[in-house]
Amino acid sequence: MQSAIRIFLALALSLTGGGAWAIDIIVEDFASGDNGTLPTSLTGEWDPGVDLIVQDLATLGIPADHTGGDGYALQVADLGEGGYNFVYPASTANDTTTDQTISSWIYYDSTLNSGNETDWGVFVRSSVRPAFYGDGTGDSREAYWFLVTHDSSWGSYVPTDAHAFILKRSGGAWVQLGSEGTTALSDGWHEMTLTAEGSTISGYIDGVLEVQATDTDFTAGYAGLVAYLGSNTTDVIVHDNFTWTAPDPTPPPQTALEPPFELIGSFPTALPPLAIATDGSSLYYATFTGVAATPEAAYYIASPEDEIGGSDVLDHVLIATEASFPATRGFQGIGVDSSGNVYLSGDDGTAPGVLLKFGPAPTFTPDATFNANAVTNGTNRWGGLALLGDDAVAVAYFNSINYFAAADASVAGFTNVGGGVNYQREPVYNAADNVIYALRNGNSDPTILAGLYEGGTTTTGNYTFTSSVLIADGAVASTYGTATAHGFVDNSVSPPRLYTVDSQAVASGGSDPLVRVWEIGAGGDTLTLLGSINSALGGTGWTSISDCVVIGNYLYVSSNLDQTIYVYGGAGATAVGDYSLYR
Repeated sequence: MQSAIRIFLALALSLTGGGAWAIDIIVEDFASGDNGTLPTSLTGEWDPGVDLIVQDLATLGIPADHTGGDGYALQVADLGEGGYNFVYPASTANDTTTDQTISSWIYYDSTLNSGNETDWGVFVRSSVRPAFYGDGTGDSREAYWFLVTHDSSWGSYVPTDAHAFILKRSGGAWVQLGSEGTTALSDGWHEMTLTAEGSTISGYIDGVLEVQATDTDFTAGYAGLVAYLGSNTTDVIVHDNFTWTAPDPTPPPQTALEPPFELIGSFPTALPPLAIATDGSSLYYATFTGVAATPEAAYYIASPEDEIGGSDVLDHVLIATEASFPATRGFQGIGVDSSGNVYLSGDDGTAPGVLLKFGPAPTFTPDATFNANAVTNGTNRWGGLALLGDDAVAVAYFNSINYFAAADASVAGFTNVGGGVNYQREPVYNAADNVIYALRNGNSDPTILAGLYEGGTTTTGNYTFTSSVLIADGAVASTYGTATAHGFVDNSVSPPRLYTVDSQAVASGGSDPLVRVWEIGAGGDTLTLLGSINSALGGTGWTSISDCVVIGNYLYVSSNLDQTIYVYGGAGATAVGDYSLYR
């Protein structure tokens, strides 16, 4: 049986509740039709429909709406008494939900109920019914709480005003989980999101991970909103949207393969990914911001396929940062050998460029010998790289490919690449046929793929190539239509396939190919264009897709365009554009 490749753009995004391939348990946006009521899907601890009621923003005293708002929001208060109130599902049908996400907008006001405890928050995995607070068990409110407060204390923990934190209620006591968030909330709207996945509990403010902890006390339950106003009997807390979702392990088939795309997760920073690599199961990526004041970084995702269908920040581990890049420069290449050692290359505007090696996960210890020799032996600014087995690192320069021993960065030679526009972006290695393809920034020149055929093995020093030819791309649609920059050879299929991506794009809605897919002929000396996946993302200059890898049945594609992860197609997809996804 053939299995479908599904296609992902791996960029940084702003997290929103629900995500792709998620089951919507309850989604309420508190719109005009709910005015003066509490939606029937929800209930509350005290006085639903009175203390807990949808109102227009003017009535609530809110001066402006949040992004995507509709002018209405939910009042959460305990009028006449003061204290806690909670909003949660009216039905108990989903009280055994395990992995889940709750997301809601809050209107944070540091002056509200001034001098007295005031809490805004969400919770997950509560199994206390029928009443969340006064159930008479002596240990109510059992759940994971994600809160922002002022003038509050929780046992021995006194949180910093306007900083997010996670608590659990266990054995009648409050326990802080993880560290307090570092962001001080400004007055105004903020989106709070709390996710429980296995033993990992993660809290986000405006899509940015603030707190993460592990705990196993609560494994299932329902989600809800929480507010506290001390003894204040007149003020109200304002929430908008109640979005409670759970991951869907079986994404539904899709037949429409055009935008809009779906989200799968978020990067830990706003740094746009450029080069990506894989060891066959894990994903590695390096950033290219082009901003001198922002250090470039490289990250590792142990199990990218496990992240599919989630709405949280992807489970990244930092490999390294590099602050030497000036404006308009950054990492260009990343690779990993069979031992898990990670290699990074980049153009810092001067020679020698950046060429670094780190040990395997999880520590990624810098290789002092390799890194020192790379500086001593480097003669050029560097583009992308390819690993030739475990023996050598091939690094691109303008009109050549340079080789270094993978063990210690000793010089192993170079190959000139003639013809066409000589700006090599990345060498791509076809291990099955012992062939390197030099992917170049071709601009308007249609001959953008240079096939270099190695005359010997990948033993260090043996890099005399028997031929160098240019392979015509064809169907050039625009000035930037042939700016192939990076790519990937999939040797897990027969015949193997070469995936190439464009580094530039025309205006939004243009028809420039996003990814081209080539079948590699016997011996690696011919490429047949199977088809292309066209980009509707647009962009200008150096703002488009960047690199790609195949991991299992998924094709991940990085981009520095708009800092988002997208997905084309689904489990039932058979084609994207004119390229069949079945392998």
